Amino acid sequence: MRKLHYVMHISLDGYYADAANNMHWVHMDDLIGDWVDKVISTCDTALYGRVTYEMMAEFWPSVAQHPGYAASRHLRQHAEWVNVAKKIVVTRTLHNPGWNNTQVIKGDVVNAIKTLKEEPGKNIVMLGSASLAQLLMSHNLIDDYWLTINPTTLGAGQSLFRQPLKLKLLDPDTRLFPNGSIGVHYQPA
Repeated sequence: MRKLHYVMHISLDGYYADAANNMHWVHMDDLIGDWVDKVISTCDTALYGRVTYEMMAEFWPSVAQHPGYAASRHLRQHAEWVNVAKKIVVTRTLHNPGWNNTQVIKGDVVNAIKTLKEEPGKNIVMLGSASLAQLLMSHNLIDDYWLTINPTTLGAGQSLFRQPLKLKLLDPDTRLFPNGSIGVHYQPA
């Protein structure tokens, strides 16, 4: 069975977005990118909620024109992977996704994800997409949580965890980054 890996940035106090729904406080660099790419390299499918999908579809297909593209190993590596990977977007409103190799899931999301996990292939990675993640958490469909904890407290905002979860830390995958962020890998206990 394929695993569903969840990759997300959170603040030290557990928010994925601030009170204005912004993520400008997130720090991403090549070292964090390398840690995330280790997870993504085991996957052939990216899973998104609609909001995150639209943000990604606007950025990644044309990332080579981004001013920092040549200098960023992470941008180059992720672009190579994501632009050819199978992409799945969970949405009620998007009908014709423009990004190549994209499939739409409407309706019974939980059973669709269960079926997806049973299909042959490499693992699945869900990037961002907090509302979708919360739904999948409530049905125990996330196998691994790869969280980058940023050294910032927001005091208010969008909380990632809205229900109790018992998780166990996988120490060998924990990583302290020079900017003070911490990469942690948890699995359901």
